[in-house]
Amino acid sequence: TIKYAYPRSAAKAYLTVSDLNGKQIKRYDLKTNNSSSVTLTLDGVNAGTYIYSLEVDGRIVESKKMVYTK
Repeated sequence: TIKYAYPRSAAKAYLTVSDLNGKQIKRYDLKTNNSSSVTLTLDGVNAGTYIYSLEVDGRIVESKKMVYTK
């Protein structure tokens, strides 16, 4: 589960999960989520290291590395 915060005045907000090569694995539309957290569902994804990023109005605000294990 990843907690997040962004200005509610933003037009678009996404949480994007990418592999270390920059390939997008999953993208969550945060404007349709009425919560302040996302529980990742990475079905079909191999265990490994990934980057998740908070994108607000087309700009990456923050990125963090995570290790996904099965």
